[in-house]
Amino acid sequence: MEKEMVGPIAFVYPIPIVLIGSMVAGKANFAEIGDCALAGINPALVVVSINENHYTTFGIREHRCFSLNFPTTQRLKAVDYCGNHSGKEVDKSTLFEIEPGQNPLCPLIAEFPVNLECEVIHDHQIEHRHLYVAKVTQTHIAKNLISREKGKIHFPDLRMLDPILYGLDNAYYTVGEKIGTSGA
Repeated sequence: MEKEMVGPIAFVYPIPIVLIGSMVAGKANFAEIGDCALAGINPALVVVSINENHYTTFGIREHRCFSLNFPTTQRLKAVDYCGNHSGKEVDKSTLFEIEPGQNPLCPLIAEFPVNLECEVIHDHQIEHRHLYVAKVTQTHIAKNLISREKGKIHFPDLRMLDPILYGLDNAYYTVGEKIGTSGA
């Protein structure tokens, strides 16, 4: 396969879109981010990268915790709005039904099927980005998406989550068909 060098592009995709939530000035605020990744399964760790000037960043710095809220494609318009409007100018807490997590400083979006409560264990600034490594302290999954067999929890087919994915072409996507099983 013939290839062309195109410069230093972080070509890791598709990128899952999440709304990162924090409490800022006593209100829930959410920012759309794609810079979110699994950093470990046991212990459950995530890493997020967020611009130092995002309003949500102020709450994360103050409280050392945040939520990750995984939207469905049905909420794309509100999610995109969160990505294009700052909490400094608009109150994003009115866009969703919000409930507190076990940690009340981790605001959860009730209508999203998956929410993670996260506690910052390490942060690092690189240029204008804050990288946060966080321990997942609680995971909330819609009951209709979980099944149990012989006492073991089975998680849903990714298509049932109906996630929003981002491409480096400035467009949103969702998942396609299942093509195999790991270890099969």
